[in-house]
Amino acid sequence: MANTKLIRTPSSASNRKKFTISMWFRIGRHPFTDGAGGDSRELIGQTSSSYFRCLIQSSGTMRIYDQSGFNYITNRKLKDKAAWYNIVIRADTTQSTANDRVRVYLNGVDERTVGGYSTDSKPSQNQDFAWNITAVHQVGGHSNNYDYFSGVMSDVVQVDGQSLAPTSFGETDPDTGEWRIKDLTSSSFTWGTNGFMILHNGGTITDQSSNSNNWTLQSGAITNTKDCPSNLFATWNDLSTVSYKQSSGANLTISNGNTTILENGGQYKNVPSTIGAFTGKYYFETKIISPVGSLQYSTYVGVITANAQANVGNNYNHVGQTANSVGYNSYTGQVFTSDSATSYGASLANGDILGVALDVTNLKVYFSKNGTFQNSGNPASGSTGTGAVSLPSTGDSWHFGGSPTNNSIQSNFGNGFFGTTAITTNSGNGYAGAEGASKFNYAVPSGYSALSTKGLNL
Repeated sequence: MANTKLIRTPSSASNRKKFTISMWFRIGRHPFTDGAGGDSRELIGQTSSSYFRCLIQSSGTMRIYDQSGFNYITNRKLKDKAAWYNIVIRADTTQSTANDRVRVYLNGVDERTVGGYSTDSKPSQNQDFAWNITAVHQVGGHSNNYDYFSGVMSDVVQVDGQSLAPTSFGETDPDTGEWRIKDLTSSSFTWGTNGFMILHNGGTITDQSSNSNNWTLQSGAITNTKDCPSNLFATWNDLSTVSYKQSSGANLTISNGNTTILENGGQYKNVPSTIGAFTGKYYFETKIISPVGSLQYSTYVGVITANAQANVGNNYNHVGQTANSVGYNSYTGQVFTSDSATSYGASLANGDILGVALDVTNLKVYFSKNGTFQNSGNPASGSTGTGAVSLPSTGDSWHFGGSPTNNSIQSNFGNGFFGTTAITTNSGNGYAGAEGASKFNYAVPSGYSALSTKGLNL
């Protein structure tokens, strides 16, 4: 959400003792890698009159606290960039048992029974919180314009006047055992005076509950990504040892829900995708952007195995420089593997889009420029691999990889955006992968899907 913040001021106060808040979110950069003011990232709160806050601290721990002295800080740290989290805050200070006055659930599990709290200051019985009052409430940032949340949010919900279990909002998938979202509707609850449901099935901040408690965009912009709790897309993984853990990692900035990489230190840093695959066919697109308007430096985009990522260490390596990786050089149009160049296709100009079609089943990779596959490539040629670069058989998972230097790459893993700009082809509808739930700028080769949970489960 970068600097995006939503606000709403209730027209009347309501239940300050009993309410339930639920939201789904996917973290982007951690606060300590993002210098945009403050050291935390606020999910939801009211900080214009006293305060009630739910945020992620610089360490990755979660803090939920109130002006009254109630204060929970988790022991557990949220660091998984490849996952959607669901937090449920279940408040009812009328309860006689102190532990039941505020219960916090992460992915359906009571945090007290798992990681517990390093700070565990429970609210007093019948305590009124600084919530549901006639003051500005906010989602995505502090009222004083800092602590912006840098990830992605979905289904931000409050039920006013009821303390509800997490099973009202999610359920355990019987096949995978993972916590998954329930499809809520306006009739799902008795919402109460200040109940609301926003960012539900799209980027709307118009209340989707039976109330009309609409929110307002105060700053930033709302990006309606295809990435959602029911279909997780790959993004760039800034936890990789080959990116942020290098000594000059501060020169690498990952933003826009971890789909954009900017490198401005003149050093290659190979960033892998969060999701990889052992079999199947996958496609993604990357627009190459130079901050100075012309591409004077090479950028590499391609594929790499999980084991190759892990063994790069702290060296400055681009995708294609090591064994078990292939990178397309934007400046020359050559492909590299084991740092050896082979003529392949055309060079890329500023704003050109490189498509990567990865056939893990047949161990082939193909590259396109603005929708035209280079080297007469035919991604549908299967084991023949017409125009492909052949991949070694490693028994390892293959990931997409990106390595800009003094340039930026804006990658569309199927969510329909390059950075914050929506694709415009096919009347803005783009082209879906084989899984049917993605949006790409160019037509996707037959049988190829987005590298997403739905794509992996075709």
